[in-house]
Amino acid sequence: MKKHHPMFVAMLMALSVTMHAQDNAAPAEPAQSDMQKWIATTDAQWQAAFKRDVTDAHEAELSKLKLQYLTSLETGIAKASAASDLAGAVALRDEQKRFGDTNVFPEKDEAADAAPVKQLRAAIRLQIARLEKERDARAKALLAKYDQVLAQAQSQLTQRQRLDDALLVKAQREEAAAAWATPANAAGPEKKDPAAAPAAAPGPQTNPPPRVLSNIEKRFYAALAEAAARSDREETKKSGGHGGGEFTEVRPEGGLLVGFEVWRGNYAGHLVIRGIRPIFQTAAGRLKGKGHGNVKGEPGVTVEAKEGYAVAAIEARGGDRLDGFEVLFWKIPPSMWRLNAEGSYKSEWIGGKGGGKSRHPLGSNGQPVLGIFGASGAEVDRMGLIYAELR
Repeated sequence: MKKHHPMFVAMLMALSVTMHAQDNAAPAEPAQSDMQKWIATTDAQWQAAFKRDVTDAHEAELSKLKLQYLTSLETGIAKASAASDLAGAVALRDEQKRFGDTNVFPEKDEAADAAPVKQLRAAIRLQIARLEKERDARAKALLAKYDQVLAQAQSQLTQRQRLDDALLVKAQREEAAAAWATPANAAGPEKKDPAAAPAAAPGPQTNPPPRVLSNIEKRFYAALAEAAARSDREETKKSGGHGGGEFTEVRPEGGLLVGFEVWRGNYAGHLVIRGIRPIFQTAAGRLKGKGHGNVKGEPGVTVEAKEGYAVAAIEARGGDRLDGFEVLFWKIPPSMWRLNAEGSYKSEWIGGKGGGKSRHPLGSNGQPVLGIFGASGAEVDRMGLIYAELR
């Protein structure tokens, strides 16, 4: 027996209930409006599936490929240096710096580019092409399942002589097919709301109204603000070396650390963290903090907790500088007062591996992480976390 996608079954069941209710509704009830609502709900769920299974999956694979490229460059520099190939080592080091600053794979090489660099780029381009092919195949397969839901709905509506509703579904099928046909750069399908007002002319933008907080959230952020102002805040150990200008960053209005923007660069021939900017969850939403170290250009990596999670720890490697780290995210429970390890997950490794240096676990053991501290100059010299027991 052929098995249907779970979302396919759920959508058809919902449609059946909607159609039955409309068939028995009073004449004053506008059936077309109900069908438009069903189409909008159905499309939102399938677009969420597209984001999860196509866009986000592709971006995760690209992030791994970028880290692989940086690792290949670091390995190439080491091999060229060991072989006394000064020109090759310098060319690879320059490419490492360029990519660390831009985070971009060039579409084609320049004539002056060194052969070792061209060779590594060629291998990366082959992998990018493979990832794009896999992404497009996932998009095509998902669209086929979505279209199957809509096609069956269209057929059932036609059989019941609800022709206007069937035409609505048919139009949705055509729109989805056009939007999902070529997910360029894995951006995902974009839809325009026909009822939406035309875009306003450029000018001052108003901020959206603040989200209404529950009483628990209000107490939580007030407690974070109180903890940020206390002198008995706790600090983890630091990973990294000496030197640089000291920094400390917490949100005075109360913020929970949920991620980082990271800039990578080269120091003494290996990859390090050259700049970092914390990201906080506050009562007003997620806000970016100050940049520490060299934060010129776009960040190479942004690692941010998914909704309902926050930073609980980092595991870092550092010598003279902060070489690299990964982030451990714990769940924010309904009570919010202390993070929960249930369902925890880790980020990818960011930055260099620090040669043979051991990892330094820097964590709060579930207490809310308020911010970061350390020292920086041309790079991030060292870094740790600030946390506190809420009262």
